[in-house]
Amino acid sequence: MKTGRAPGIDGLSVDFFKAVWNYIGKDFYEVIQECFKEKRLPTSCQRAVLTLLPKKGDLSDLKNWRPVSILTTDYKLIAKVLANRLKTVLGDVIHQDQSYCIPERTIYDNIFMIRDILDYSKLYEVNVGFLFLDQEKAFDRVDHGFLYDTMSAFGFGDGFISWIKLLYMNASCILKIGGGLSKPISLLKGIRQGCPLSGQLYALAVEPLLCILRKELSGLNIDGNGNAFKLTAYADDITVIVKDQRDIDVVIYSISLYERASSAKLNWSKTEAFWCNDKDKYYHVNAKPVIPGNVKWEKDGFKFLGIFLGSEVHQRKNWEGVKDNICNRLSKWNWILPQLSYRGRVLVVNNLAASIIWHKLIVLNP
Repeated sequence: MKTGRAPGIDGLSVDFFKAVWNYIGKDFYEVIQECFKEKRLPTSCQRAVLTLLPKKGDLSDLKNWRPVSILTTDYKLIAKVLANRLKTVLGDVIHQDQSYCIPERTIYDNIFMIRDILDYSKLYEVNVGFLFLDQEKAFDRVDHGFLYDTMSAFGFGDGFISWIKLLYMNASCILKIGGGLSKPISLLKGIRQGCPLSGQLYALAVEPLLCILRKELSGLNIDGNGNAFKLTAYADDITVIVKDQRDIDVVIYSISLYERASSAKLNWSKTEAFWCNDKDKYYHVNAKPVIPGNVKWEKDGFKFLGIFLGSEVHQRKNWEGVKDNICNRLSKWNWILPQLSYRGRVLVVNNLAASIIWHKLIVLNP
């Protein structure tokens, strides 16, 4: 586990555990085994300090804040062990079009796929659209019972599922507000963002929805062998490839079914759509598939996982303000610049400046 992270409510950091592990490691193992037998974690492990991080949009709206759980190190040690075991089989359980927290898969798999389909549709004048689904508080709405049933359906044993249940048994959170802490609030649903297992558990929880969509959607068939591209997913950022009104109806039905089963909720007001080819006169504005929530088909471009794609004019947005953004980031380090070695300066530039450019250059032509 990485050091230098914020400790949980007990104040014991990863650095502390690493320093004294030779003395407490055996006792810690026995305590965790006893917790499993008793089906109950210590109160400090059950409680997480919940802090809010701002997202985009109006910050006066609570929906535009992301909750992050600050958990105790002993809790994260248990979760990390389970996560290490889970990742060895997750690639066999989760379809390759989901890349979040799956070994040997990256966010660029999703971006490359959408970019290439966009280029293909323009080259061969194929009528196809992208539907970018937005789920409201995706991680926070996961029903625990649905998650356990899903894991069981995928073949996970009762023993492993029992460990997952132990992590969420009598779980609660304490809100950090104005420098103070609230009374504990019971956590009846949701996956804790900040837990080493959170991404993997969500990938499992959303997979039933993706399975339905893969089965029913027409998709884009390029090679003529029935291997159609139907969707791509990075956690809850799901992009569906649609061709006609039937595909839209399939999405509506699948989402409705999934919502009833898992407590999820699709936010149609934040869902976006893009039609790849407007050259065919048959697909004029009124002939395109109708989407609920008054969602309109965009034709200039869209932003996908941090990258602007679409027309050449729209792609130029990728470089707007990049220089100012980099300068603003680096300016915060001016006070310590004289004390930094050459290696330290390179490290700062690579992490704060180069990372912004590389994410775009990997996908786009410079």
